[in-house]
Amino acid sequence: MARPSLEGRSILIVEDEPLIVMDITQQFEVTGAALTTTNTLKHALILVEHDGLAGAILDHALPDGDSSELCTRLKRRGIPFMIYSGFKTVGGACADALHISKPAPDGALVAAMEGLIMSDAISKMEVGPLLAEQRRTADEYRVVEKVVQDLHKSLAATSFDQVGRAEAAAHIVSRTADLMRLGQQMLDLDASVIAASLRSS
Repeated sequence: MARPSLEGRSILIVEDEPLIVMDITQQFEVTGAALTTTNTLKHALILVEHDGLAGAILDHALPDGDSSELCTRLKRRGIPFMIYSGFKTVGGACADALHISKPAPDGALVAAMEGLIMSDAISKMEVGPLLAEQRRTADEYRVVEKVVQDLHKSLAATSFDQVGRAEAAAHIVSRTADLMRLGQQMLDLDASVIAASLRSS
């Protein structure tokens, strides 16, 4: 049965054992995912650059090297991946990746990939609106900052009577308070963006 979260998704399989490739392909065949397979690190490093790649399953030990460089590149591109290996542990850039030991039970790889892709989508949904709000707040901050600067210049250059000077000073205090509020809001948004980004890594 097709999985809505995997249907049409491009998934890279990097594995040098033909029987294991066949097993993975059969498991994903019913999901509607579009699989690309390769058995070398050299070819895989080309394939990970393709636009539209949604996820990857990597064997750690390949004929021409281990998957560390692949893990690094996938992380930089923000593409979810897992290690499917006979090694109990792996180090380096792959150390914090989801690690499933061979042989995995039927359906384990499909469920794991579905979870990775859904988690990645949720994280991007979290970060996207925060970044938009961050930009909007920064723009507003710059506008208010310019207003406060102009008010100070006007107060220094213009002759006011006592009432006029008091009103101008009150306006400066009010807009300065707005500036401080926006500054705090920017700090809070920075923290929220960092937290959401860490959840997606």
